[in-house]
Amino acid sequence: MPALPALAAEPAPTLARAAPLAERVEEEAFTRFYDEVAPRLWAFLTAQTGDRALAEELAQEAWSRVLASRLEPVNEEHLKRYLFRTAIHLVRDRARGAGRAPLPLVDSLDLAGAAAPVGLGRDLERAFAALRPKERRLIWLAHVEELDHRAIGEAIGARPTSVRVMLHRARRRLAELLDRDAPERRQE
Repeated sequence: MPALPALAAEPAPTLARAAPLAERVEEEAFTRFYDEVAPRLWAFLTAQTGDRALAEELAQEAWSRVLASRLEPVNEEHLKRYLFRTAIHLVRDRARGAGRAPLPLVDSLDLAGAAAPVGLGRDLERAFAALRPKERRLIWLAHVEELDHRAIGEAIGARPTSVRVMLHRARRRLAELLDRDAPERRQE
């Protein structure tokens, strides 16, 4: 994927002098990037919050913050990681403000729009909803967004070696949840 054209050509100014990202990026390149990433960000946020309307609100806020930032992205992947990291922080902030309210039960979890692009089956939906928010983030970033350990670490604020361990545990917990919901699989 090519770098955003207006960003790669300029020398990196200091943060104090850099204009907001929205003023430095070419409209066509950004539109293409937005069209590719926006549905994935919305699906990620829907899976994290269980609420489509809240996911839309948080996605808009994440895009606004990224465009207002003075970030000097190296390429589109760097910009995508920054966007997802911003979204993760917004989800955390919202959870803190809500007194750490638990996610809704899977029957009321509205993943219809998020599940379609990634092909989640009903068992996987149930198990995914039962994971802790951090586990859901790790699995989503690794398997849906296909980020490597370093990129996930940047997104969640952890070292790559820690991500490996956390991701292993999250995968193991997901497998346990899937096995618990489908005992006939254990016999195979």
